[in-house]
Amino acid sequence: MAEHNLGPYRFRSRGEFSPTARYKFMDVVTYNGSSYYVYNEDIIDNISVTGVAPVGQYVSETYWRLLAAKGDTGSAGSSGDTYLPFITVTNGIWNYEDSDKIIIPSEGSASIQIQNAYEGCVGIILTEKELTLPSGSDYSIDYNYVTKVANQYYMYTFLYANPDGANARFIWNRTVVNKS
Repeated sequence: MAEHNLGPYRFRSRGEFSPTARYKFMDVVTYNGSSYYVYNEDIIDNISVTGVAPVGQYVSETYWRLLAAKGDTGSAGSSGDTYLPFITVTNGIWNYEDSDKIIIPSEGSASIQIQNAYEGCVGIILTEKELTLPSGSDYSIDYNYVTKVANQYYMYTFLYANPDGANARFIWNRTVVNKS
């Protein structure tokens, strides 16, 4: 058997198999949902494969080796989480079980109370005004530096954390978004 300096050989993706393309050692193609690569000692010496599809007798021994076989279609998965739309809160009391996103209209309360929040939950509030947030609220560093102008909303986001079961708190961030 001849000795070969393989150098920096590595797989080279060539896309879908084409009968007119020239394939060299370690070229990878897809064919009927599976992936194959050229592997033949004769091909290492700059001999290419043209017009030989990776099927039948040409797989495994002659030119091509199977890299990844096409799998069977699996069963359908679950539909995932249900999307909760923004709801409008006018009395300043937000029941988190109803939605994780709320809108507070300009005539609504300037303070917010959140009920049924739980460890790790997050929420979003869109409003045109500055809010008085629940007791036990922490703010991000840039919280007081955000200023809204015409055609914009405040977007308040929070994470509810209760690390030791006794010191529950909301961690807030506020930014400005353009009205669409």
